Parts: sequence; structure tokens; C-alpha cells
Amino acid sequence: MSFRDDVVYLGLLLLSILFGHLSRQVVSERPLRRTASTFCGLAVLGFVAGRHAAYCAACYLLQVAVLMAVPWRSAHLASLVLQFAYLLFFRVAPQVMPSMTSPGVTSNLASISCRSSPPTSRPTRRI
Repeated sequence: MSFRDDVVYLGLLLLSILFGHLSRQVVSERPLRRTASTFCGLAVLGFVAGRHAAYCAACYLLQVAVLMAVPWRSAHLASLVLQFAYLLFFRVAPQVMPSMTSPGVTSNLASISCRSSPPTSRPTRRI
């Protein structure tokens, strides 16, 4: 990854933090804020990644599948391990297979955009 990609990634991180702060200030309804954040995230992903957005879509689907398959208590750990394995794969793959190029900032965008939440059905707590 080049210096330019690092700058773009850092800028996107800072903008996402700023957007999150502003959206909490402006929009009080949670479903509306979630929908607006989703569309803004997809717009940024499409603008920055272009055709490489398919990497993020595949990562998202893989995250959802893993989160649905693992127990609730270990979902966060499974998500973390899977995401770092994905990033490691795209860092090492060009050295192992020179014909495979890393998608650049897109693999970093995956770590921002593919943080899917665990399933909403929580187990009941026994007291």
C-alpha cells in the first residue's frame, strides 16, 4: 500500500468519526440515523473502491455468515479474527502470488465498513 492510500485511509477514518458525531447531533431518531449512515458509507465505498467494492461485499457476507454460526458470547472474537485474517491475506497474497494485486485502500475500507452487528436475538439471561 502506498503513502497515498494511507492518507486516504486516515482521512476516511477521520471523516467517519466526524460524520458519526454530527449525525448524533442532528438526527435524533435511531432508525433514520442508521439508514443515513448506511447510505453514506456505501457512497464512500463506491466512490473510493469502485469495482473493488466487491471485496467489501464478500467480506460483509462472510462476516454475517460467521456471526450467525458462532455462539453469541464469542461473536466479537470471531469477527475480530476473521477481519484480521482477511487483511493479512491481502497483505501476504501479492508476495506469494505476484499476479494477485492487493486492492489497496479497499482492504482497509473493509475493516471500517464490514463491521456487521451480531444477530439481534440475544439469549435470555438466567438469574
